[in-house]
Amino acid sequence: MGLVKKISILGGGTSAWLTAAYLSKNLPKNYFELYIIKGKSDKSIGVGESTLPDFSKFIEECGFSKQQWYDFCECTEKAGVGYKDWINKNSFQWHPFGAIPHFNKDNKIYNIFDLFFSSNLPKSDFIKYINDYKQCVIKNQPPKSNQGVHINSGKLSEFIKNNIKINIINEDIIDIDFNQKDISNLLLSSNQYHKSDLYINCLGFDNILSKKQQKIFIDKSNSTPNNAAIFNPASYNSKQSLKTPYTVAQCTPYGWIWKTPLQSRIGSGMVFNKDISNKDEVITWYENYWGKDNLLNQNTKYIEYKSGYYSNQWEGNVVDIGLSSGFIEPLESTGIQFIIEGVRTIHYLIKKGWVSSENKTVYNLKLNELYSDTFDFISIHYLNNNHNTPFWNYSKTHITKNISKSLKLRIDVANTIPYNPSFHNPTSIFSDHSWYYTLIQFANLVPSIQNLPSNIDPIKYLKDLQEHYN
Repeated sequence: MGLVKKISILGGGTSAWLTAAYLSKNLPKNYFELYIIKGKSDKSIGVGESTLPDFSKFIEECGFSKQQWYDFCECTEKAGVGYKDWINKNSFQWHPFGAIPHFNKDNKIYNIFDLFFSSNLPKSDFIKYINDYKQCVIKNQPPKSNQGVHINSGKLSEFIKNNIKINIINEDIIDIDFNQKDISNLLLSSNQYHKSDLYINCLGFDNILSKKQQKIFIDKSNSTPNNAAIFNPASYNSKQSLKTPYTVAQCTPYGWIWKTPLQSRIGSGMVFNKDISNKDEVITWYENYWGKDNLLNQNTKYIEYKSGYYSNQWEGNVVDIGLSSGFIEPLESTGIQFIIEGVRTIHYLIKKGWVSSENKTVYNLKLNELYSDTFDFISIHYLNNNHNTPFWNYSKTHITKNISKSLKLRIDVANTIPYNPSFHNPTSIFSDHSWYYTLIQFANLVPSIQNLPSNIDPIKYLKDLQEHYN
């Protein structure tokens, strides 16, 4: 590909503006030219309102302090994800961020898994000793340390637009000229041509660019039972409303609802399988659940999607970011994190002003591994449930039948090798103890553990850790 000097970001949604913010701050301004072609109207889906802990650090790397954007974007704190009614009616599973409860004894590190599975406590008690459960779930108080945030993604885009310097082109893309795999020109709605060295595709689902490049799509519908979503934010007037310091994922007969509490409203929607459930029936159930008068939009929006990703996300002089590169599903809030991973990697590979074919290969391999690994993580949540509805019966059978070799291997490792906090898979968005928490609560894992010395009373130490990590 060669020299890279002029860069155009295509799109006007969250991925486009996060890309613009990071590159405008971190690329040398005396060399690079940055453009964002955002279109005449913003068509962002705008449902990605829940983040992972890395988000605040990323925004700081864009040059903004938390005090600048937090209230403007109607943020609240997020300590993790609470799963309501997921395995059974009235059940609750807890996936927090933060450090795993552990301690040092005689120069050896022991953790919550060693202690709990050495005790005779019932497995249902495990959740009580997970970090931040008492603080955030029982007391409904924010975590004591900064973690993730819930954020209004529309306000985030507005904030970035108002606070960075970049060349903005408010034109639609009418046509694209290709020279083999490279874009040679973009034809804009003004009938002007636009040419760049690198194009960052943030145009979202099913976009014209990916179609014209005939990119290779890796279908991962065997890893998730969902292929459609509805969304409509709710007010805090509903009896179903509760401002929690965590995202709620709640089981329904048709799929599951997400609840993302912001300062002024709750970002909410529901995912389901359109081939199992009638769309209109699902929308009616959702609107009755919240109460039609408590929903903020007159009409509940509906989208269909195919879970998977492009294996060649960087092809020619075009690199995909966000929904243009692939989509898993809303569970565990990975959408914004994939934008972050992609933008940081692009910056690292182009900051010297040139790109090789090897750089593109590195990018594609990294993002492919992240997608594959995250699909494994998401599929765990559907392995074990006791709900007798068409969706959940299909879900359990479908995911169990199609469990990947890589996930089977990870489960085998957890069954045979005790957890070691010094081990971490660099191609995973989630920490290793997040995998353990999820496998234990959703897949009935009983992990391999270290033998405790006789001077360690597991229940006493569990209670000590419970106080320390809450």
